[in-house]
Amino acid sequence: MMKVKLKVNRKVYSSILALSIGFGGVVFSSDTVHAAGKTKIQFDKAYHTPSYIIENWEAPKGLSKHEMVQAYMHEKLGESKGSFKIVAQEADEKTGSYHFKLRQQYKGIPVFGADQTLALNENNEITSYFGTVVPHLDNKKNQYGRRCFKRTSNGQGKTSH
Repeated sequence: MMKVKLKVNRKVYSSILALSIGFGGVVFSSDTVHAAGKTKIQFDKAYHTPSYIIENWEAPKGLSKHEMVQAYMHEKLGESKGSFKIVAQEADEKTGSYHFKLRQQYKGIPVFGADQTLALNENNEITSYFGTVVPHLDNKKNQYGRRCFKRTSNGQGKTSH
């Protein structure tokens, strides 16, 4: 058997290395992130917030299902408790899972298109999140360049016209 020894000059090797790193950067810059422990996250292109998360999130002990949902939304999406209202819940007796439907609200007003769904498995681990979260609502402006919400003298939110 004949052994062939290839001689690669430094410029070619440097180019191959640079291209490998460049293509690797393209692969890792997608909107989907895979983390250790089988967590999969995809981000919303418009808001840059998670649009779905697949994982087995274990809630702190002693919480009710409602409290688990609020704790998850706070931990994973950084939203304050009370920003999401549970609008529906359903138990699946065949699988032992439990599903919550939520709606984001701002100062008690539902945010259009900002709906979420969470699933809990039979061990009360949150296994999936799907939805849209609109971030930074305090900074949003309407088409006239005015802030969408103003505080009134009694501290309640009021839409601007």
